Amino acid sequence: MKTILFLAANPKNTERLRLDEEIREIQESLQTSSNRALIDFRQQWATRPDDLRQALLRIKPQIVHFSGHGETGGIYLENDAGMALPVNPDALSEFFGLVTKTAPIQCVLLNACYSEAQAEAIAAHIPYVIGMNAAIGDKSAIKFAIGFYDAIGEGRTIEDAYQFGCSAIRMENLPGHLTPVLRRKRDARRVSPPTSSETSKNAAVVQPVAEAWREEEWATLLYAIRQERCLLLLGPDAAGIQQNGAFQPLNELLAQSLAEQIQPQVQAWRLNPANLTQVAQHFALEKGRDTLEMRTVEFYEEYADQPNELYRNLAALPFALSIVTTPDPLWPEALRQEQKEPGIARYHLNSNNSAIIQTGTSQSPVVFYLYGHLDEPASLILTENDLLDFLVPVITKNPALPNNLLSELRDPRKSLLFLGFGFHHWYLRILLHILLQGQSKENYSIALEQATPHPSEELRNTLLFYGGSKYKLHLYQYDLLDFSRELRQRYEIEAANKFNKTRLNSAPCVFLCHAPEDVTMAAEIAAQLETGGFRVWRDARQQRGGSLWPQILEQAIQASEYVVVMHTNAFCSCQDVYVAQEIECALARQTQFRLGVQFLIPAQFGDCPIREELEHLKSVTLPSAQDAAPLLQTLKRDQERRKKK
Repeated sequence: MKTILFLAANPKNTERLRLDEEIREIQESLQTSSNRALIDFRQQWATRPDDLRQALLRIKPQIVHFSGHGETGGIYLENDAGMALPVNPDALSEFFGLVTKTAPIQCVLLNACYSEAQAEAIAAHIPYVIGMNAAIGDKSAIKFAIGFYDAIGEGRTIEDAYQFGCSAIRMENLPGHLTPVLRRKRDARRVSPPTSSETSKNAAVVQPVAEAWREEEWATLLYAIRQERCLLLLGPDAAGIQQNGAFQPLNELLAQSLAEQIQPQVQAWRLNPANLTQVAQHFALEKGRDTLEMRTVEFYEEYADQPNELYRNLAALPFALSIVTTPDPLWPEALRQEQKEPGIARYHLNSNNSAIIQTGTSQSPVVFYLYGHLDEPASLILTENDLLDFLVPVITKNPALPNNLLSELRDPRKSLLFLGFGFHHWYLRILLHILLQGQSKENYSIALEQATPHPSEELRNTLLFYGGSKYKLHLYQYDLLDFSRELRQRYEIEAANKFNKTRLNSAPCVFLCHAPEDVTMAAEIAAQLETGGFRVWRDARQQRGGSLWPQILEQAIQASEYVVVMHTNAFCSCQDVYVAQEIECALARQTQFRLGVQFLIPAQFGDCPIREELEHLKSVTLPSAQDAAPLLQTLKRDQERRKKK
């Protein structure tokens, strides 16, 4: 039996939320699910701190769902008078830490604005926590909940349910599908070398230390990517497919396929059937090099048009140069699906190599195949002998790697991002030393290896090696797919914010005042005004707790250059107290402008009369919400008038 506890808080002095609709949709989703008999859904309304504590101690849920208001400082519960009570994030995190000692909570969902920081704090104690990295509208919040519980009701994992929730927002063409963020208790475990006191004769049994992936590290990596000063190096653990619900590297699948054809040798030599170089070595001895190359090409061609999600996420980012160590065509295909035009180059240890490769850009990136390419099967590095034969010419520079490729790798200003490279293998440590030629780095580089429950002794040796190196290489264990999702989401959010700031920061701001029923009309008007070069501050009461309206209303109007009051049929009969407050604030602000300057503009739709206190102002008539041209002309004329005066 899975118990879900729904907690609601909508204090009297905050905007009304559609919590009743949200809970109705969640209940309908769960009641029609295949596993409805295994789900116990509980509710707690007008939640106070005492109610929260008592409910969690008594019910012991697996999933805790909070819906209500939130600010950057935390979520809001209610006090005994029903008013807003901000909850200290550290106190709430500490509370969940106490509760989890007896309650098997698997997931906490904070369906409230700006709850990401709170989610990160709670994730110190709970396996999965979902928060919002910005304000989220009621409709988007409800759609996320529906998608999430549709998946939960069908027995899907929390991670799958989170993805279904985000997808539900996007499929409805609603804003905010990137707003929900998922945090895990063991997310982003940074593996650090043992301290000097640990590096004794017992160092081999010391477990690496797990540290949190800090916001500063995300910011630094994203900065290097945005500046196109980050080189991407993709190892064999990054090239894979989803199979039987798990991510399977293609090189392991190829090894297993080859191993099945030489079972006597696998058993006699006790080969690891997932180790490609080991299996390929014996396969070539048994069946010949040509057969090995033929089987390898046939295998990888099956997956030629199936780039995995990890690759698709990375392809959305501006990597001008990437180096891959598997011969599959999945990475270039992922780039093409992002409307990019990749150029291909390769290294061939038994043939001529170009001294210079073409220079890549974010839209025309270069992909360099370090271990050969399928188009030239003789160039492929497959067996253990191939690896040794590869290291010798790279060291002796006969044939040498392209000069500008080495220059890029050795550029002290460039950062390197290794994903699934396999640095626990000794030969890759040697290769890195050769490629960088002992050059120290000004900036840190990052290597992420697929997370494993028990780090091997090879990994511990790797930590010791890089802990004392001058390459400034930080080694982490991380789920690579999760990392790619997070990296893409953070990049797209930053890009969107930067675009909006660049486009709108210098534009005059228009505050749209409208009846609650006219949200759709206001959105249509806002879109046309933004296209016309104006910022729009829209009545955000439909946004879930992103602001406590009375507290910031005056500030918003003071920051605006215009207030447009939409007079519609719904507005004529509107008794909304906040509409009255908006007009009152705007009238007070109008007195701050000199005579002849328009600030407060009534916009009339149809035969709706102008509100009495606004009759003295010059109004504009709009034929429909789809045609805001008269309003735009009025605003632009006033802008010209202001410039002249």
